[in-house]
Amino acid sequence: MKRALALVITSCFALGCGSSSDGEPTPASPDAAPPDDAAPPAADDPTICATAHVSVADVIPTVQLLVDRSGTMDRDFGAVSRWEAVRDTLMTDAGLVSQLQERVRFGLSTYTADAGTPCPLLHTVEPALGNLAAMDALYAGLDPLDETPTAEAIDAIRIQLAALAIPGPKAIVLATDGEPDTCAVPDPDGLPEARAAAVAAAQAAHEAGIDLYVISVGDEIAASHLQQMANAGAGLPIDGAAAAPYYRALDADDLVGAFAAVVDAARSCSVDLDAAIDPTIAAAGSVTLDGAPLVFGVDWRLSDQDTIEILGEACQLVRAGGDHAIDAEFTCPAS
Repeated sequence: MKRALALVITSCFALGCGSSSDGEPTPASPDAAPPDDAAPPAADDPTICATAHVSVADVIPTVQLLVDRSGTMDRDFGAVSRWEAVRDTLMTDAGLVSQLQERVRFGLSTYTADAGTPCPLLHTVEPALGNLAAMDALYAGLDPLDETPTAEAIDAIRIQLAALAIPGPKAIVLATDGEPDTCAVPDPDGLPEARAAAVAAAQAAHEAGIDLYVISVGDEIAASHLQQMANAGAGLPIDGAAAAPYYRALDADDLVGAFAAVVDAARSCSVDLDAAIDPTIAAAGSVTLDGAPLVFGVDWRLSDQDTIEILGEACQLVRAGGDHAIDAEFTCPAS
């Protein structure tokens, strides 16, 4: 996810190099001023093509869990129902929310529809730290009901999350066991129009700055639809060569791994840059974490022209929390 950290950077391409027009880059956190030796290069230094300094405070992602409450969630999933398996995965003492609720801002929404009820029928706990008790109380009071209006549910949650003025990346984790339908046409499931609407909703979420991840609880959703949903939620062409990961859980143990993977992805080490870097100078750049040099291709990479991705143990250190400093300097290619 590209909104995990904020990095202030000045850069130029091979055709011309210069310093930032307003001097020293601004730290990401107003409480973390750059050290005295972090002054920008002299304006007449032709060797410096880009510089950066950022103080990275603990970045807390917001993850809204969107759980299908359709009637088929009552089906057996090993020793428990699909509905119960989701609760066990998330909210037991060893569950994902229990373990990460102080490092991830979790929220919960369930969705369905039934004759005589609003569509989509949503029950929601807004995201917050330490949210386990409220989420578990909501989930425990509900049972699977009827329909699967996936597009309308995603749209509603997108609007709710976009309205929250909270820092850090935002994501929706969709857990569903069936093909989508719509409020207008609740049956049968999986019509092309319903699939297209769900994909469009995932695209709209990504365009609003909210990535969407999809978990199939069982094997009843077509792989082609899951792939399109995953690509749409990641901002990729839905039928392109690139394939975003989706998750198919065939039993309760698989479900644990699927939820863990998508929440880990939400705690990304990708860094947005406010300017593009010429890829030809990336390998010669200097990037440090807390003063320790990072190795290009091992500890960091340029994932596209305006994104640095911290890798491996360096990424694990950033994800573990606390305050960290990332510095970068790029020299211009020889003329």
